[in-house]
Amino acid sequence: VSSFWTASNFAQLDGGDVDQGSAGLMLIPGSTRIVQGGKDGILHILDQGNLGGFQAANPQQFQATVSQIDSAPVYWNSATNGPMIYVEGEDDFVRSYTFNGSTLNAASIHVGTKVTPQIGSGGSGANLAVSANGGAAGSGVLWAYGVYDGDANQDTRPGILRAYNADNVSVELWDSHMVAADDCGYLAKFTDPVVAFGKVFISGFGSATKTNSGRVCVYGLK
Repeated sequence: VSSFWTASNFAQLDGGDVDQGSAGLMLIPGSTRIVQGGKDGILHILDQGNLGGFQAANPQQFQATVSQIDSAPVYWNSATNGPMIYVEGEDDFVRSYTFNGSTLNAASIHVGTKVTPQIGSGGSGANLAVSANGGAAGSGVLWAYGVYDGDANQDTRPGILRAYNADNVSVELWDSHMVAADDCGYLAKFTDPVVAFGKVFISGFGSATKTNSGRVCVYGLK
């Protein structure tokens, strides 16, 4: 072990089932920084070579969401805004932050307009992916796959795939509920959208019973 970080309030987090690491880790390309989030709704920026130890100087941290973070942040180097980090937690909007090479700006540069879930409340936020033509302005799309109605933590609930303008996530470009035939059914939670060959792939349970109804939905130009 060359370096480590343990939150100074680890006992409180453990006692309240408020996991660190529920969002997973993201290594920021071209830097020495790691972005990490947890159920406390806080994103942390850590230096890969000096994580900070236990009860040492706190790493950069800020309140990223109104609730817990269940999926890893994603990154895009935009020609318009520079390097950006995106995250969406439970009962919250998708948010984008700029990265200056060592820290994130504490204020969101843009915030989406649709809460996940859109109806009701509960887990598990949205899983994200970015597709783009390099950093070309206007080419970036942020894909967000999450629960649409109700709490998917312990239940099978309808899902929704959304496409946002990655330069400005307050602009939603499309979602899978606009046309009935585009709906992939019930959410398979914690699964990421996959972009390949000009198409977007997501997995779903299909029906609420899940019996022989699982599916992979493929989206692209018709």
